[in-house]
Amino acid sequence: MIDRILTGADGRGVVGPAGAIRAQVQFAHTPLGYQVVLRFHGTKEGERTLTDTGPTCTALGRAVSITMALVLDPRQASPPEDPRSAAMAISPPPPVIAPAVPPSETVTSGFLSISGGAALGLVGAASAASGLEFDLRLWRRLWLQAAGRYVAARSLSFDTGSVGVALVAARLRLCWALNGADAPVQVAPCLAGEAGQLRGEGRGYPSSNAAEMAWLGAGGGAVVSAVLRNRWLVGAGADLIAPLHHYTFSVENRGIAYRSSAVSAMLQLSIGIKVW
Repeated sequence: MIDRILTGADGRGVVGPAGAIRAQVQFAHTPLGYQVVLRFHGTKEGERTLTDTGPTCTALGRAVSITMALVLDPRQASPPEDPRSAAMAISPPPPVIAPAVPPSETVTSGFLSISGGAALGLVGAASAASGLEFDLRLWRRLWLQAAGRYVAARSLSFDTGSVGVALVAARLRLCWALNGADAPVQVAPCLAGEAGQLRGEGRGYPSSNAAEMAWLGAGGGAVVSAVLRNRWLVGAGADLIAPLHHYTFSVENRGIAYRSSAVSAMLQLSIGIKVW
């Protein structure tokens, strides 16, 4: 009986006793191993699929032979539920495990911050400064910072009155982080440039005295920052800025009331939120 089944295992079909059962056998070689599909028609209907991950189909052929013998045995009411258990143990195909995909790394991120601190030498003596800053971080280490800031007027006594000098400026910083974005605290040296308007106003003089001048400066500094919970940005920075021109304010014919410093300093603290 098994010899007859093996003779028909090429897919042409096998006819059981009295032609009551017809079996179709189809072999295939898949990336996971060998596979055979058995379809039964007639007094016993059904379909079975057997697989084997071995290097050849020899074991699978023996399993098919024994399965066919069991199906064609007239004492069997129907094809066995699990012919492999009656024939032989055939290894199931190994599970397909998808390779681990690392989480995508954000190429850019942007933070919007408010800042406050002290300006030394920009408008004379030390004065309060505040501003709004946008921090664009590129490729984990390159930072581009654009900020607008206001340095409050500082009153300077001169002759019979006083002169108040204030600065409104935009600042652009280009920074390079010395450690990567995964570091809890990042340190970055920066180049900085500023452009704005310097305004001086005299008080306590017989006539009104006010003047405005375009102000330009350049320099550099350093920033220390940390991103908390992947959302909040806290930082501290210091810059040394040198004006590109020599600026003065005079009151009528009384002389020069304000002279710009050769180098000024800016110290600030900031806190911001991630906008993307």
